Amino acid sequence: MKRYDKIITKNFLIKEYIIRKKSMKEIAMNIGCSNVTIFKRLKKYKIKTRDCHLLRKSKYDKLLTKEFLKKEYSINKNSASKIAKLCKCNRYAIFRHLRKYNIPINTVSEYILFDSYSYKKLKKIYECNICGKKVSSKHTKICQSCYISKLKISRNTPSYIDGRSRKLTHCMDCDKLINWQSKRCRKCAGIYHSEHSRGMNNANFGKKLSLKQRMFISKMNSGKNNGMWKDGTGRLPYAFDFSRKLKEEVRKRDDYICQNCSMTEEEHLIIYGRNLHVHHIDYDKNNSKRENLVTLCFQCNIRANCSRDYWKNLYDIKIRSMMNLEKKEATL
Repeated sequence: MKRYDKIITKNFLIKEYIIRKKSMKEIAMNIGCSNVTIFKRLKKYKIKTRDCHLLRKSKYDKLLTKEFLKKEYSINKNSASKIAKLCKCNRYAIFRHLRKYNIPINTVSEYILFDSYSYKKLKKIYECNICGKKVSSKHTKICQSCYISKLKISRNTPSYIDGRSRKLTHCMDCDKLINWQSKRCRKCAGIYHSEHSRGMNNANFGKKLSLKQRMFISKMNSGKNNGMWKDGTGRLPYAFDFSRKLKEEVRKRDDYICQNCSMTEEEHLIIYGRNLHVHHIDYDKNNSKRENLVTLCFQCNIRANCSRDYWKNLYDIKIRSMMNLEKKEATL
């Protein structure tokens, strides 16, 4: 590159490439270097390179003049494919010459207005052999509606079997009209499968999970992965005031009955083997006021962890009404 520094100067390239309009190849041949070196020097000196497509000499240059194309393409509104047929050349040669002479190329909408034939050829519109409707490709000779009406029902088709696809049968359990291929309707099928997949009929009956599988399931359902996760507040310790004595007072106030499902403490001891639970209404473990506590069974206490706003409002109204009644009785 350095040996050509004195020869390939900016003034030399302007004189040869721009004024004399020599190509890069011709300049390279005279100096004895490659085309790439000339191209790099033109880039270095920020000299604009010419488009090779515009300079390409074609055998149609004498025929496809600027006046001829303006007359045929712009004034007479003939398409590029029509002009190509007249000149016996490719339509891409027409587009190349239009760009060369800076003649604006028509859009697809203009094609539709002036030359519907060429537009149809470009879009490739195919028609149905029976009704003449538009079809997606040349391979589909008949449209869907004609296929159903003319061919599907006819007995000449290879897939025809006594026309059963049009027939309906009754459900085995509820006598509802259903398709000929199915034995039961959707509702009855669901009931049947649920009954026949319990106990010993279940594929997983008697199977025990390995320690690895159990560890994986517990990992996937613990901490932040659990649906009931609330920023780790469940692991916080209860307040010192929340004692056994306070719990017993709350249960006594609620007559040893669950305030949601009305389960008694005796029933709770038989089923779960423990006393009724005492639940914090506002879910704050440090707030151990009697107004904020309510008696619940094991299941209702678990249920209260989901849709917290609903349960908070429900138990709050219940306890307030109970406290108001106690105050009225005290005054009397």
